[in-house]
Amino acid sequence: MRRALALADALLADEHRAEQAFEAAHRHTADASPWYRARLDLAHGAWLRRRHQTTRARQHLRSAQSVFDALDAPARGARAADELRATGQPMERHGPDAWARLSPQELEIARLAGEGLSNREIGERLYLSHRTVGSHLYRICPKLNIRSRSQLALTLGRS
Repeated sequence: MRRALALADALLADEHRAEQAFEAAHRHTADASPWYRARLDLAHGAWLRRRHQTTRARQHLRSAQSVFDALDAPARGARAADELRATGQPMERHGPDAWARLSPQELEIARLAGEGLSNREIGERLYLSHRTVGSHLYRICPKLNIRSRSQLALTLGRS
């Protein structure tokens, strides 16, 4: 209960008291769950980033992202990654586990798109409509944390 109150106090603190509130909340992390520490790191890192303290923010945000990824909390991990990206940190979240989340058909579509084929060309090869291919690519990109076909080609080259 004290941890939850400390986190809430840090999140709701005004400008003058927020840093002290975050420090107090961090003192409660010794026996806390990884989930609590990651939530606190995400909140503190986001707060630091908004105050242009990017070096300190990155440390907290990297920690939060790695814990959320390990706990398979994609929405929270994506938020931490977005905050980290906003600090100017390049992202490298294309681990082998990301590819395991794709279905066999998504893997084939990703491979063909990475080779430079258009949606129509992919559809012709796999006997799908180009709209179905586009729908698959729309779902593939967040799973791999990429935003474009060029990133898909780079990710394929590394994996």
